[in-house]
Amino acid sequence: MVLSVSKRKSRSSKKEDHGIFFCTNLFSTFFRSILYLALITILFVVLTYLWLSFTTLISDNVLHICVFSRKLNDPYCLTAGSKPGFQVPINLTTKSDVLSKDEESGSEKNDRFSGAIPGDTNKILGSQDESLSNDDKDGEMGSGKSSIFAEETAGDRISEHDVLDQEHKPKNLDSVLDQEHKPKNLDSLLNNKDGEMGSQNNDTLAGVKDGNRVPNDPPTKIFESEDKKEYDALVLEDKPKNLDSVLDQEPKPTNKVDIDLKADEEYDKYIKPKSEGQGYALRAVIKYLYLQRSWLSLGNDSVNKPRSCEGKGVYVYDLPSKFNKDLLVECNDILPGVNLCSYFKNEGFGEAIENLGQGWYGTHMYSLEPILHSRFLKHPCRVYNETQAKLFYVPYYGGFDVLRWHYRNVSDDVKDRFGNEVLKWLESKESWRRHAGKDHVFVLGKVTWDFRRVNVPWGSRFLELQEMQNPTKLLIERQPWQVNDIAIPHPTYIHPQTDEDIVNWQIKIMTKPRRSLVSFAGGARPDNPDSIRSTLIEQCISSDEQCRFLSCTNGSCKNPENVIELFQDSEFCLQPPGDSATRRSVFDSLISGCIPVIFNPYTAYYQYAWHLPEDHRRYSVYISEEDVKANRVNVVEKLKAKTLKEKEDMRSYIIHQLLPGLVYRDSNAKFEKFRDAFDITFESLVEKINKSK
Repeated sequence: MVLSVSKRKSRSSKKEDHGIFFCTNLFSTFFRSILYLALITILFVVLTYLWLSFTTLISDNVLHICVFSRKLNDPYCLTAGSKPGFQVPINLTTKSDVLSKDEESGSEKNDRFSGAIPGDTNKILGSQDESLSNDDKDGEMGSGKSSIFAEETAGDRISEHDVLDQEHKPKNLDSVLDQEHKPKNLDSLLNNKDGEMGSQNNDTLAGVKDGNRVPNDPPTKIFESEDKKEYDALVLEDKPKNLDSVLDQEPKPTNKVDIDLKADEEYDKYIKPKSEGQGYALRAVIKYLYLQRSWLSLGNDSVNKPRSCEGKGVYVYDLPSKFNKDLLVECNDILPGVNLCSYFKNEGFGEAIENLGQGWYGTHMYSLEPILHSRFLKHPCRVYNETQAKLFYVPYYGGFDVLRWHYRNVSDDVKDRFGNEVLKWLESKESWRRHAGKDHVFVLGKVTWDFRRVNVPWGSRFLELQEMQNPTKLLIERQPWQVNDIAIPHPTYIHPQTDEDIVNWQIKIMTKPRRSLVSFAGGARPDNPDSIRSTLIEQCISSDEQCRFLSCTNGSCKNPENVIELFQDSEFCLQPPGDSATRRSVFDSLISGCIPVIFNPYTAYYQYAWHLPEDHRRYSVYISEEDVKANRVNVVEKLKAKTLKEKEDMRSYIIHQLLPGLVYRDSNAKFEKFRDAFDITFESLVEKINKSK
């Protein structure tokens, strides 16, 4: 018998296999769904990010798609093709400030720069663009460890955001203004052919938010070609719509074309622009300079005659003393470790220097505020009724306010507090609200950069506030693109009391033998490789006794006698930029009859429109910084070539015409023949208001 045996799978086993397969499929499908969902989510997030990061920019009538990154300072435009460095023509993060056409006023001849009353027989009036670099180091476009647009109220201007970045001091001291808080990106602005001037609306009292004062929004650089015909000569298509808001400052000139032509002809006299944008900026500098000169008062009457006060009333606000005189009380603690008390004696003149004679004082370079405060208080045209005033003076010592915080670790709110409180106080006054501050004047005894803090700890934001866009500011150094920044002479050591004091001093320095051809009082700037000071010092000390060098690094320059005696003994005085573009030493040399040698136009030529003449050749010698840096010129040898007649003509002009208008007389003095620096300033302020109306 044969048995057949076959193996059969049990049903239970088959059911078990199907269950495992089903579970495996279920889990596989679930995890695949999760994975797909995650991938889709990630893709959506990436696309959303890219969509938000991309922007469309227009350049040369072409649309560009660009992406922003936190690691990129500028957008990378994917469609820029051969233009990877495509410049964004506007600030995408700020409001736009739209510009319109300009109206400028003309200028007067050099004869207006006279310190004497007309009719009297004794009447007395850059560096290459490579210097506009971004290499900054702990500085500003202003002063070294001390202090370019105050209020935008007229004409074209460069964006505050671009011009006012004060974070670093320039390594290249020869840069535009060689200033301590030089804007990092001025170079890129000026070399960008889209480097237009921006402007803000100045006709409002905006700037207050939730009870707190806030600074202006940085303006956006925008070009408007609507009124291009009016700017063919200037190649500037823009002007603030509210140009008239600077005291309605446009005097509706009949010679606007002359200003345009002057700007077009002279913008490259000292600095040769290497880009269209830089040309725009330089033209604007010349234009504003001529506009300011159009306000210069001829001074047809003696300021001491009663009739001269008709239509010249000045009202002095009685500010709480904490904003002025109280700031000087703790004079031994304004600067850490420095006692300034002696400088505040004699109404800000300082202690008398008997060795130099009557009228000489140890005046501090920042004493302009108390000196002019005293002059306003005692001015013969002062009125005590606000309705009779043409001009309103606000006695806020902003320079000393900001100076006390320079070297202290305090918050920005502390630095800005007094400035904000002054404006809040003014807003309660009908006289301020009537014309939004357009007929008001502030005296700030430091350089303008000390009041233009932008993203840095140095200085205050006072001149960046919207409320400060209309008033006139008197400073020792102005923002060259700010028409309402008026630069007036640094205080010097001499403060005459009578006409006779001036005449006697003129005779003395005119007849004084000049034993040295050249002199330089100053110090090197070893941390600034672009400074020409070291080169000048080397040329001076190797000149075989033709040049005398007074080193300021050992404190010798703190003694006024050392400086004045050196300058009285010299034919030419070298005046390179120092901690800022301007130098008090320029005025010390002028009052000593020493012909200043200027290396940067921002040191004097682009600053003092009311006190120095248009033709710099009448009172100074100009030698380009770039020529000195490149060793293309030996300064001492160049000055040797000046003829005796050239030197005598310049010195005579300085002594007889300029000198009286460069000094600040005693507030109790009575001048009949001459106008001092304040007389010229006061009458020109009134002229500015009159022409605006």
